[in-house]
Amino acid sequence: MNLVVFALEGVSQMLFWQYREAMPLLWDLHSRSASFRRFYTNSTSALASFHDFAYGDSSILDHHAAYADASLSQPEQENFFAAMARHGYETLGLMRGSPIPEYARANFCGAWPRECGTLRCHGDSGECCAEAEAFLERTALSGKPFVLYFTERSARLDDAHPEKLAADTFHGRIEKGYAILDRSIGRVVHKLTELNLLADTMIVCFGPYGTDPWRHGVNLGRVHALEPYADLNWTPLFIFRNGQDVGITDRMLCVIDLKPTMQQMLFPGEPTPQPTTVLSGVSAFSGSLRQAAFCQNLFALERENAGAALGLVKSYSIVAGDRRLVASSTGGISGEGGLELYLDFHDSGNGRNFLDFFKHDSQGGIVSFGKTDIVHPHFTMSFKPNLALEMMHSYNQMRKQLAGYIMAKERAALEKSGGRHQENLFPVDVFKYARKRK
Repeated sequence: MNLVVFALEGVSQMLFWQYREAMPLLWDLHSRSASFRRFYTNSTSALASFHDFAYGDSSILDHHAAYADASLSQPEQENFFAAMARHGYETLGLMRGSPIPEYARANFCGAWPRECGTLRCHGDSGECCAEAEAFLERTALSGKPFVLYFTERSARLDDAHPEKLAADTFHGRIEKGYAILDRSIGRVVHKLTELNLLADTMIVCFGPYGTDPWRHGVNLGRVHALEPYADLNWTPLFIFRNGQDVGITDRMLCVIDLKPTMQQMLFPGEPTPQPTTVLSGVSAFSGSLRQAAFCQNLFALERENAGAALGLVKSYSIVAGDRRLVASSTGGISGEGGLELYLDFHDSGNGRNFLDFFKHDSQGGIVSFGKTDIVHPHFTMSFKPNLALEMMHSYNQMRKQLAGYIMAKERAALEKSGGRHQENLFPVDVFKYARKRK
């Protein structure tokens, strides 16, 4: 079984549906795939999410104090692409972006295993697609199985594809980015069909991170690497495989789960990869259902509001059920730190912090519903007292889980760093109060 992975950079779950008319080829593939409605990233930055995918572990870069140091990483875990090469697969990684900054190119190429050649970067979509097509033609002739990792970055707001720049309106530019993404992926799928490879190829389409359209502050103009709100870490995942069941499932998966899931799908006779810590991925077929998804924007020991993180506040989140709890530090320029609680399915833009509706104790727990002036049936008929009690219980549980996750990440990071960068640890006082944004 061959494997093609399309990384849909900058595409959130909401934007994927909003711009569906610009992506007819992707949506045709989606209609023939198994789609995971509750798929979440483990990071809101491109580089960290790539490592989460390649290693099935969210702690790979956590010991670095700066983004620029990421290229120095030498993980002990086996990279997914190296594992595929060990199984006799031909591998190729392609990235199209305009521009791809040199520091980003160095970090991404450094993350690609040497035994798999180099990650090839292109500024032209046609050249990138042509190299993918040539690779597929070569492997079709050789008969060897292959893995192709393909990312077209046209959906990113900072991508300067000439066709996007020619658009007359902001909306037209964004829509053109999705159309270019669709066209590039369509060329690769068309070549698979032309070479009679599609029936023996599994295709994984996933969003490594989404786009927050300045919904939670301007943040110097940034739209990713921000706090992990739904716009940034709730992204599409759908998997095409000939003969499989199609449709939408509510099973929760994360980016770190893709490595063990793909390995089990490609090599069903091998032992199921088992997670070693809460930071490791879990196969979708392991029999163990994921109950919570965690995400971060900066490395655990990274300095916030400095270097590549200028203007960024360090932040973590947990998603459980329909709830999202976000914990943010006091640094950066986004406002005060603290906690935010959102109902993702009802409020996918994460605009209303539900902690504002509750009374809190001195340690940050919520003890009672505190709004006496809300009397309109728009609210009272849906938010009954039993829901307030249930929300209080789940919030207090999620708060403990998120604090424990952060401690696990920092403990692993400090072990790798030899105890350095302790000044960059997440402030625990954040868990004592609700966040008040500027």
